[in-house]
Amino acid sequence: GFDGDNNYIADEAVTWNVDGPIGNLNSNSGTSTTFTAQTEGTGSIRAVHPNAAIGSANSGAIRVNLGQVSRIVLRTAPNNGGQEYPGQTMTADQQITVYAAGYDVGNNYLGDVSVTWSRTGSLAPPASGTGSSFTFSPTAAAADGSVNGRLVGTYGPGIFDETGLITVFPGVPKGSISLTPVPSNLPADGVATSVFTSSIIKDGDGNDVGSGKFFTVSISPTAFGSIVEPDADSETAGHQITTNATSRLQFTFRAGTLGGQATVNVSAGLSANGSQQITLGSLSITSISTNPQFVTQGQSGINVSMAVQNLGTATIQNIIGNLTFLGTVDRTSDYSVTAGAGNPNQILGNTSATLSFTVSVNPGAALELITLNGTIAGDISGTPVSANNAGNKDTWTVQRPANLTVQSVTAVRDTVSRGQTNLAVTVRIANNLGISNSAGATVDSVRLHFRQGPLDKTGDYIVAANAGNPTIIAGNDARDFTFTVNVGLGATLGAITLDAEVYGKDANELAA
Repeated sequence: GFDGDNNYIADEAVTWNVDGPIGNLNSNSGTSTTFTAQTEGTGSIRAVHPNAAIGSANSGAIRVNLGQVSRIVLRTAPNNGGQEYPGQTMTADQQITVYAAGYDVGNNYLGDVSVTWSRTGSLAPPASGTGSSFTFSPTAAAADGSVNGRLVGTYGPGIFDETGLITVFPGVPKGSISLTPVPSNLPADGVATSVFTSSIIKDGDGNDVGSGKFFTVSISPTAFGSIVEPDADSETAGHQITTNATSRLQFTFRAGTLGGQATVNVSAGLSANGSQQITLGSLSITSISTNPQFVTQGQSGINVSMAVQNLGTATIQNIIGNLTFLGTVDRTSDYSVTAGAGNPNQILGNTSATLSFTVSVNPGAALELITLNGTIAGDISGTPVSANNAGNKDTWTVQRPANLTVQSVTAVRDTVSRGQTNLAVTVRIANNLGISNSAGATVDSVRLHFRQGPLDKTGDYIVAANAGNPTIIAGNDARDFTFTVNVGLGATLGAITLDAEVYGKDANELAA
């Protein structure tokens, strides 16, 4: 305070005020106060004396400028808009953008500031890079909520902020879905059922979608069956079903009373779908059977049987069956098949029948293991029915034809006398020696021949085949046949050439 001549008297107690919203005072009365700047702008500090006659005084204009970034806030919108980013749930199909707003010590907004982005928890892909905003497009998700975490923005040492907890759930189902019915054939009796189970259903990022995802299931033709489970959403067109906890669809199909093939379709909008056929009240090939385990190129007259069953109650007419042959590729063209003349033309409901076929192996048929299967078709009152896969199939292996040759004829003695007995002779017979995949041969007989030049002198000798000579020679093998020879008393003198002939059959021909 000062007197009228401007002489200092003493510090006076006054009331303090701030003109303009630029900051705060630590005390509103007393001989002094401390001003703390908070908000950008211009103002002044005013002191009011309790004696109205003395009046008041103002400081000069005080200009408050923005300070340095002392904290950041992650927000839902740029330019200090939106709100602090809260916790939220989202799907792997969605994305979010987070903005980093900077503030000085007085909580003045300084603008969106560049920060280094990171994340906590199991969010994927990991947040990285720098900038004033970050867009998070998740790829990892889990139906149980186990994929979660927070996005973190760091401005500098000790200056950072993070969002609320973000939990990522799977997106909408996407891709092709396979369906497996068990069983795949049903009688068209209006009662029989088959359980359809789908493959594991994924979203666009390959995450299991979890339970509760809606699908529309339909049957074509609609009269061929129905879905047992109730409609999961009666307000949506079509019959709705939902995925289970294993991210699969599982539902029960009940057969109608019409025979044929029904197609069951499932779809979730345009993003995910699948279909599978099921055979109703039609033919089932129970088994394909044949006797031989090995057959030979060029072999004919091989008998093959097909056991079939009518699963429904209606008679199946105009029955036509055929055989198929599968090796490393389809080998059906390697065979000629003739249906038995007595094959049935119709099969009554709930009965079985057997069709017979005679098969010839083409000379150039592939040398490999062949699986025998079949097809059968007919109709129920004009509606086609068919089957193309036997429950039990048979196999055979194709081999080269057997080929017997005399490799050698060996006599123990090179000089003999008239009337000499018990002379040993060995004949070696080969069957495609050195050639793999050859059929075995049955040996009917091996005959010795004795010649002097062009003249046959076999009658001069008595020949007996020894007991224990082989009766079968495997393919790519050779065996010895031994004989005991007696020289006749009137045998022709001079050099005699010993030779042999072998007679036999392809072993596979006998097995057919």
